[in-house]
Amino acid sequence: PNPTLLSALAQSQSVVAWRGSLMAAPQVPCLTAGLPTPDSVAAQKEEFAKSLEKQLRDGVELLGATHKQKTDQLHTSANEQKSQYNSMLEKQVKEQEATLTRQYNQQLALLQNAAKQQMAELEQQAALLLREW
Repeated sequence: PNPTLLSALAQSQSVVAWRGSLMAAPQVPCLTAGLPTPDSVAAQKEEFAKSLEKQLRDGVELLGATHKQKTDQLHTSANEQKSQYNSMLEKQVKEQEATLTRQYNQQLALLQNAAKQQMAELEQQAALLLREW
């Protein structure tokens, strides 16, 4: 075998292989391959928007329920405190009324005793004056 011939043959085979590889080379890949289509993006956007709206409705509902519960607890507590305060105030008023009644009765007894004593003195003086007459 002739080395020049072998070299030329190898060269021609590599050129043929190179041309074949150009022809068999894969086409340029599509740049949008693997990306979602505009329709699927719109569908996903709509699904996500619906999901967000539901989350918002659920959050508003939960917040409203929590607010109502806390407001009801506040009113219940306030009513209990009012009731306790009213009971305490009624007790104080009754105690003060009892004290006033005791004071009244004591002063009435003193007044009645003083009136009896003065009446007795008047009777004595009248009896004395009648004897002197």
